[in-house]
Amino acid sequence: MNWGLETPMSITSGTGEFATRAIHAGYDPADYGHAAVPPIYASAAFDLENAQRGDALAGGLIDGFEYSRVANPTVDVLEKRLAALEGGIGAVAVGSGMAAVNDAVVLGGGGGGNNIAPSNLYGGHAG
Repeated sequence: MNWGLETPMSITSGTGEFATRAIHAGYDPADYGHAAVPPIYASAAFDLENAQRGDALAGGLIDGFEYSRVANPTVDVLEKRLAALEGGIGAVAVGSGMAAVNDAVVLGGGGGGNNIAPSNLYGGHAG
């Protein structure tokens, strides 16, 4: 029930003062049973409901969650909050520093770019 009140745009849209964005951006309590803070989803998998919805999720045709290694609601709030704090259009959170390094290196060469590295980049590999 709305009770005639609306969520201020500064909370969900990522605008407003830095402290407000740090606490509220990317999270609308009404979407989560009015929990004051984002719930932690420990589930690794989410119900796909049916094959058609699963196919649409996997194809990026609809928004939603299927597997926590790809995305989950808790991380989604974090990514939206970071984007709001940095003034970006999106953010990507990963599970480790090595995953972040991998994303930076692999994605840096995308779109026709090149990655340049010495032959001894990885010590366990004989170039």
